[in-house]
Amino acid sequence: MHERELRNLSIVLIVVLFFAVFNISTNFIEVLQDFFETHEEKPIPRLASQIIFLWVTGLLWLTYFRWREAEKKQGELQNIFDSISPDIFLVLDGNGIIRMCNEAVTRVLGYAVDEVIGMETYLILRTQSICEYWSEAREKLERDGFHIGSATGRKKDGGLMPLEIVTGGLGAHRGAVMLLRDITERKRSAEKLRKREKEFSLAFENAKDAIFWADSETGLIANCNKAAEVLLEKKKGEIIGCHQMTLHPPQEARHYSMMFKKHLEQKTAFDDEAEVITKSGKIKPVHITASVTLVGEKRIIQGIFRDITERKRMEKGIKASRASFHSIVEKSAEGIIILDSNGSARFVNRAAKSLLKLEAGRFPGFRVRPGQAAEIEIQRNGKEQGVGEMRAVETEWEGEPALLVSVRDITERKQVGEETQRNYDTQAVINSLLSLSLEDVPLPELLNRALDLTLSIQWLAFESKGSIFLVEDDPEVLVMKAQNEIDESMQKTCTRVPFGECFCGQAASTRKIQFADCLDDRHETRYEGITPQGH
Repeated sequence: MHERELRNLSIVLIVVLFFAVFNISTNFIEVLQDFFETHEEKPIPRLASQIIFLWVTGLLWLTYFRWREAEKKQGELQNIFDSISPDIFLVLDGNGIIRMCNEAVTRVLGYAVDEVIGMETYLILRTQSICEYWSEAREKLERDGFHIGSATGRKKDGGLMPLEIVTGGLGAHRGAVMLLRDITERKRSAEKLRKREKEFSLAFENAKDAIFWADSETGLIANCNKAAEVLLEKKKGEIIGCHQMTLHPPQEARHYSMMFKKHLEQKTAFDDEAEVITKSGKIKPVHITASVTLVGEKRIIQGIFRDITERKRMEKGIKASRASFHSIVEKSAEGIIILDSNGSARFVNRAAKSLLKLEAGRFPGFRVRPGQAAEIEIQRNGKEQGVGEMRAVETEWEGEPALLVSVRDITERKQVGEETQRNYDTQAVINSLLSLSLEDVPLPELLNRALDLTLSIQWLAFESKGSIFLVEDDPEVLVMKAQNEIDESMQKTCTRVPFGECFCGQAASTRKIQFADCLDDRHETRYEGITPQGH
């Protein structure tokens, strides 16, 4: 601003000086004119005066025009300077003195524009050595025409900030233009980026799973981590630069070539199982998670290899255990059924199918409660009916709540129990009869009590009906001496029964047990209203 005012003042002084010279010239011309008028009557002096006046007027107009043009260009240049935002723009002379700057210096460093003009650059810039900086900058300017460097900006309040400096030369004027850019955010972002890169590098190198980066075009391995070295039993230098196909058994090259192409075509992460071959020739099963990403400008396929040797060994053991369990359960004589929460049979062994005639997946018609036992009808040997005992306990099947139902054939146990009870009841009645025989009671009472005791045996009589016949005077005739719940009609017709007649007479004559489950031809004695009966 000072330089512009000085220039304007110089122009005004020149114009005033010019008019002063013009005034002196005019007076001199008038003196000459008086001289010529006295000696010769000619128009030369007046013409010369007019020419000089016109020349001076034109010169003044040209000077004014150029001054206006210079003012306009200077205003445009200043507007350009001020529009360079948010960067600071400085114009320096050959001595490093600031001659022009834009208003960004106020916003960035806190200085007013007038304070900066005329200031030396080292007052607002801090470098390790300002002389060395300018020496390097001039060398670069002479060779390349520009120089890019960095320095620390000094704010008016004493604060410091990182700046990037772009310097350009002004040719013969030996000056320079400087563009100062605040790179605080860039520095902060770069620091964050370095921190993230370090964290990523640590995570990459220390990952539990092996990680391989392969060039998507060439298939060459570009990087790997420590876990990859352990997995392949190789050093990183032995892995990087090799084709990704060398990771796998050579006899499966075609299969893994197709897998690599499939991974490239997949837009999302891709999971697969594969095998790798170690330096010692050992084959290891791995689970691969592959994805395609950009590292810099390169398209990289990243493969995360997890060693699943232990998992495969466990799966094999579980599979063998399941097979053994299945074999044991299938060969078990006890029926075993797994029911889900809906009552559907998820598993039924061979014995259960045989005992319960199960053919479909639904458990038919039984309500089972955990912790309780129930007796059910079963089929034995595919033909005869038997008795089974069913129990249920809560369990899990494939991670879901279920019931484990067992069915056991207890037919023989039931038969043994019933036989034992039958023998006990019979022995108890015999003991009672023996005790009764020792009592002094009339024969009719003795016979009736004996009949009641006999009919009290549950397995022997379905109905409490019966009678006792004795042989009296006639050795060929049975006489009814005691009865219980016998119809009156039968009592009358069967009071005396000759040997060989009807059912009871035949038993007496043959002295063998007779059995009939209905009224057959052996029932010779009939009467009106007789009901179906057995003997």
